[in-house]
Amino acid sequence: MSLLLRDVKNHYRLLQHDGYYSQLHAQDKQTNKQLSRKLVQGVDEVVAWIRENNGKGDLYIGRNPRTPDGKVAFLSNICIDIDPIRKKDTASTPEQLHEATMAGKWLVGLPEYSEAILACSGNGVHLYWSLKEHWDITQEQVKEFEADIRKKIEGRFNVEVDAIHDDPRLVKIIGTQATKGAPNERRVSKFMSPINWSRLFDDRVCQRLHSYPKAQQPGVPTAVSKEAGVDRSELDYGLALRLKRDGASKDSIRAFLRQHGYRAPERPDDIERIINKVFSISGDERAEGWGEEQKPIEVYTPATHGKEFLRRLEQNAEQQSELSTGFPTLDKYTGGLKKGSVWVVGARTGIGKTSFSITVANHLLADRKKVLLFSTEMDWVDAFGRFASIGTGVSLHAITNARHELTLDDKQKLGKYADTLESKPLFVVEEPEPSLRVVSEEISRVRPDVFIFDHVQRVANSKDQRYLELAKFIKGLNTLCRQNDCAAIVNSQLNRIAEQETPALSHLKECGALEEEAHCVVLLSALSHSPTGEATVLADIAKNRGPKGKVELKFEPITAKFLEVV
Repeated sequence: MSLLLRDVKNHYRLLQHDGYYSQLHAQDKQTNKQLSRKLVQGVDEVVAWIRENNGKGDLYIGRNPRTPDGKVAFLSNICIDIDPIRKKDTASTPEQLHEATMAGKWLVGLPEYSEAILACSGNGVHLYWSLKEHWDITQEQVKEFEADIRKKIEGRFNVEVDAIHDDPRLVKIIGTQATKGAPNERRVSKFMSPINWSRLFDDRVCQRLHSYPKAQQPGVPTAVSKEAGVDRSELDYGLALRLKRDGASKDSIRAFLRQHGYRAPERPDDIERIINKVFSISGDERAEGWGEEQKPIEVYTPATHGKEFLRRLEQNAEQQSELSTGFPTLDKYTGGLKKGSVWVVGARTGIGKTSFSITVANHLLADRKKVLLFSTEMDWVDAFGRFASIGTGVSLHAITNARHELTLDDKQKLGKYADTLESKPLFVVEEPEPSLRVVSEEISRVRPDVFIFDHVQRVANSKDQRYLELAKFIKGLNTLCRQNDCAAIVNSQLNRIAEQETPALSHLKECGALEEEAHCVVLLSALSHSPTGEATVLADIAKNRGPKGKVELKFEPITAKFLEVV
């Protein structure tokens, strides 16, 4: 029988059962007979039980971790079970499963539910949110959360939200075989996208749960819906944009909005406006936030925000760099990367722009920061190879030429590193000439802490308009950083004059806007080379909103990474 072991282990980790016990249950859906029920501890015992029972019946696990006596230890997660409406104990048809899937995707398209983790349960969809133990969430609050979602979805889609809010509830084990229906109708449950472990806990969900009373009292209203402050046309627009990115046609999006739109069914004229915008929107319009709800401009004064200013100063003084580069001296000068800002890294070909950015990215990933890499020259295999080389110490040249160069020891190191690589919140987009529109859509989808663009000169298509195209692009990136609360590293080539002179801001190739729009500019130049390929590279902080300075870095050719010279 089919078993997705990786999804099984990810589900166990998502439910936060490590260090506790797990209640397991196998049920024959044809006879409704209990096949097995067992309390076990540890992922290995869970997997062993699953191997023994997978395919015999539907396999379930207690949603919350248990103590040795089988009691619920704490509320570790919320699970919303969306099922298509159909005859009881029958497998869903492909059309019904698609309906449930679209309902789940529609829900996570709403801002307050965007961090949900989606999984196909075999016949429907599960949405998960992880909870921290100290959040002190009660079953009653989860019930109200579930009820709010039920109001949003039921009636809009031909689905129902099952009640599974109670603490001891069992849920289908993701990665196992569903057994409803005939054998040819059975599916394996699985996660619908990679889990971003760095964003497992969503504070907005905590706030929403605490907006509900811990115990409902007669006459006391539950939490007020947040939908009143949301522009429903914008939710329809975001949904249409997501569907287009998934390959949907104008006609299919039009039909979907008519039936399931948040506001479109009330305003048919909105449908055509949204579709026309989605299929014709330019990168500049997208980056500049077309259609966003116009918020009133807020004016800050010492009288209204003076105390908040002092509080933030004190908080910043106690914290380390929000997004450390991994180079202590560079962080000392710059304060590290900051969300809402753009760094430009300039160097001549062969000096190490890409290696510098990958080294910084590797450090960010080790800190569980989400990184989105736009590569215009490397494919994703080469990009993964660079991170694997840094992580294992295996020669990058050997990884690149794996068929001829990898030794048995290298293969063993890479094999041990596989799980580490899989857990990294890294997203790579390989696109030779990405438009601002593509960049904007991927940033909105991934929501990275940092995105890296390597390199910016590849975006200009017209020889006559290169300056204008690059200027427009870098300004758009700056806007995207502010809108999406992320930082950017943009690699740039330097012109040929920099080969004969010490690199300067004026050497940034083809566009003065790179200097103007950047919050920080780091120029790399080689100081020395050794016969082994090692090099000393100078990182000159040529522009900074703070002190400028120079940092010596050592380039290690085996793994193509940089280290700061102490």
